[in-house]
Amino acid sequence: MTSEIYARVISLPFPSAQELLQMDDERISAWYSIWSFEADKVEARFRLSRSVMEWRYRNLRIIMFRPFVIRKALQARMRQWTTPQAESATDTAISRCLAEAKASIMSINTFWSTNRRTCMASWYGLYFLFQASMIPSVCLRNDPTSAMAQDWREQLDIALSIMQSMFSINPSSRECHEVVLRLCSSYLLNASGVPTSSPKFGMEPVEESPNTQIEGLYSMMWPGANTTEVDMLIENDSWNNFIADLPDESQNSLDHNFESSSYLSFAR
Repeated sequence: MTSEIYARVISLPFPSAQELLQMDDERISAWYSIWSFEADKVEARFRLSRSVMEWRYRNLRIIMFRPFVIRKALQARMRQWTTPQAESATDTAISRCLAEAKASIMSINTFWSTNRRTCMASWYGLYFLFQASMIPSVCLRNDPTSAMAQDWREQLDIALSIMQSMFSINPSSRECHEVVLRLCSSYLLNASGVPTSSPKFGMEPVEESPNTQIEGLYSMMWPGANTTEVDMLIENDSWNNFIADLPDESQNSLDHNFESSSYLSFAR
């Protein structure tokens, strides 16, 4: 059901939003509708398996549509981010990615709060949680004054809380927790509504060029990718060309207006 979609997503040039939406509607949505109902009636012993299937489904849709979210987030410095209204294929793709990232975080939170906390559950939960958290992270860092920023903060607060609760079960959760904090702490509030780090609460986009962010984001979005694959994408300039492929934006102004610092080194 998904192999052809995945092959298109990792190929060059990138597929169009319209192509991906059509594949999503024809192949994935129909399949999901077969088994997505009556989740509350699943026996306890099958809840993790069923939840993992749901998280895989949502993760695939995030992978499919996140390039369009990332492009819009990285260009948000040039204009105000507005809630997509499905006015075009790109807007629909963005809406689906944002919705699936949030739904993934909420679903994992519900499972982790209401079921037995096993090592297997933490392994799957953490993987899909970290992938989903990269969406609000990128959006918040690049457009912290958006009308959607508070929702992104709430999603990240939930994700961080889940990761923290996994510390004693899954050591990798501590590393993921640290990455999200390093990326977004200047844009988050603590339980008392006070900025978590900087006394100058982050209301300006992060001072990193889109090129630098793309280099770091790739390894986080594709954790299984080897160095050759990363080099092929970066050296091919496919991401950069994709980001610049908007008629009303100037890539030069995006690349040079901000101080470059290594997103990947920062995250590590």
